[in-house]
Amino acid sequence: MSSDKKYIKGLVLLSWLLALTTLPAKELEDIKLEVGVPFSMEGVSLQSTSKPATDNFLVFPATLSLYSHGDPTAQEQYMLELINRTRENPLEEAARLGIDINEGLPEGTLDGTPKPPLAFNPFLIDSSRAHSQCMLDNDIFSHVGVDDSSPFDRMVASGYTFIGSYAAAENIAWAGTGNTNNPIDINSYTSLLHDNLFKSPGHRINILSSLVNEIGIGIKDGLFTAGTPPNRIVYNALMGTQNFARSGNSEAPFILGVVYDDLDLDGFYTPGEGISGVTVSISGGEYYAVTTTSGGYALPYIGTGYTEVYFQSEAPLQNRTFFVNCTGENLHLNYSVGEPEPEPPQIIEQPLDLSAAIGQSALFSVFATGSDPIYYQWFKDSIALLDATNSIYQIEEVAPSDAGEYWVQLSNFGGQTASQIALLTIHIPTLYVWADSHSRPYNTPNPPLTYTITTEEGFPMYPEGSPILETTATQDSPVGTYPILVSQGTLDPAYTYIFEDGTLTITDNTEPTVPIIISHPSDSEVPVGESLFFSTFATGTEPLFYQWLKNGEPIAEATDSFYTIFEVLPADAGVYQVLVYNEAGQMLSQEARLTPLPLNYRVVAHSITRTVGFENPDLTYSITNEQSSPNNYIPPGIPSLETTADLESGVGVYPIKISLGSLDPFHYYIFEDTTLT
Repeated sequence: MSSDKKYIKGLVLLSWLLALTTLPAKELEDIKLEVGVPFSMEGVSLQSTSKPATDNFLVFPATLSLYSHGDPTAQEQYMLELINRTRENPLEEAARLGIDINEGLPEGTLDGTPKPPLAFNPFLIDSSRAHSQCMLDNDIFSHVGVDDSSPFDRMVASGYTFIGSYAAAENIAWAGTGNTNNPIDINSYTSLLHDNLFKSPGHRINILSSLVNEIGIGIKDGLFTAGTPPNRIVYNALMGTQNFARSGNSEAPFILGVVYDDLDLDGFYTPGEGISGVTVSISGGEYYAVTTTSGGYALPYIGTGYTEVYFQSEAPLQNRTFFVNCTGENLHLNYSVGEPEPEPPQIIEQPLDLSAAIGQSALFSVFATGSDPIYYQWFKDSIALLDATNSIYQIEEVAPSDAGEYWVQLSNFGGQTASQIALLTIHIPTLYVWADSHSRPYNTPNPPLTYTITTEEGFPMYPEGSPILETTATQDSPVGTYPILVSQGTLDPAYTYIFEDGTLTITDNTEPTVPIIISHPSDSEVPVGESLFFSTFATGTEPLFYQWLKNGEPIAEATDSFYTIFEVLPADAGVYQVLVYNEAGQMLSQEARLTPLPLNYRVVAHSITRTVGFENPDLTYSITNEQSSPNNYIPPGIPSLETTADLESGVGVYPIKISLGSLDPFHYYIFEDTTLT
């Protein structure tokens, strides 16, 4: 065994998991299916690895090297296609099998997002086949193989080298019939093995793992004895092993898939449909591949970007070129020879120039024809936009930084095209920043300096940040008029501003001044039963007088600079203001809305017991406030209490029902019934 193994981070699982499935098809009723507990591990090898990398494809070399992914059987290729279909759309596969993606797993273990496909590796095929045959030959079903080997041991022994950061995993499963005179349908059994492995939580994790990029599958049929004496049964069985791996020594990433003739017209590869001998190469690549007897292939590539993949054959097979976007991960590219040549995308409606004001929405769109699937990638100023991969691209609220050139690149297996450039112009309004004018009596503190920001049309605006407000007036400045200067401060620099200074007027104490409210009451949401405190602060010639209003009507005895409601009730909801006045005039504050919040109560009927022949005692209850904060307010009214028991009722237990009755319907209640015995 390799010395690399001492760096394993993980756990080899050797226990058993039995999963019996009853199938609806009459002819499959005697099938037994079993899956083992999955094996998985990760590690880091001390051996170094270096691999060339580039952002662009190399010049097409004069001589290409043949890459072989092994020679999988038709059933092994079929199982890989099932696995890669599952990885492409895990949620769809879970729905097909009638399970949740995380069934049997902690919520969130699997996110259901697509995973790159897996490529065959010849060494992993060898290790998988050998273990399947070993289990058949020795009538065992275990991750422990010949000479007590682990899956990792067997992968290494087969020739697979784990270098750098690596991962390994194994799934095993078998299906069989006790009627050994009845030959099994290998294709159907292969599909059954896949379905049951995906239904098993731990095996589902291995199938959808993003830690691996290569696989070996070994499918063997034969007689298999299972059970314990005296109940041992000989099965005509199909044994399957899946070896998953990733290594720094791999030639990954791969373009992989299968060339086939869809004879049954189901749109999917079926054993017997594969076409061998087709040469597959990539523009600017270093390797070529030849499809094996199953029709499958895997082709390493280097770099990222759009390129062409060529399928060529001397047989009467239409040669085909596909256009793909290499992402640096494995890519799945099947070629069904009966399908027409893909039509490249052709843009029918181009994205248009847009103009939007800050905060408005901007929507770019493109309409194109061509063979599905068509892939979209939007760009801004030549930079690809994150998650902008649909035929439309929308900015919910535009900001000044969104201005620029937008375009979209469309691609499919037939080719690629780019849209025309659409210009997004952001209308940045000129804002007026007004320093509010104030006045105060001589030898009093300056009031807080305030400002107002509007558009040219006078509509209020609220950009990020705030301006700087300054005045030369101090408390002992003489009577007169002083400028209030306003400047940029921390206001959002995306806008253009025009600053309008204000004035501070210092008046003679002998001249009365109209009240100016500096601090206004503000909106409040208060749970019923708690207190509320409104307040205001105003300047002006003393004495100042106050009158608080509710919904425009004076509140009795509310004549201070503050107004308190010690226990807020639902009826206190409304709009509150304060009128400040003196001999020189008056000023009305801004509106402040009070919203009482309902409380949560638990209302519990009390259980009671009485003797037969006696009248029911009084039905009682308790009510408790369920708020997290202390609040002793109890709503007015009483609940309704009813029971079906009467004077003539016999021995037994009768319900006591409790409901709203005359309790204040403003609040929320949980009612708990009880019993009369």
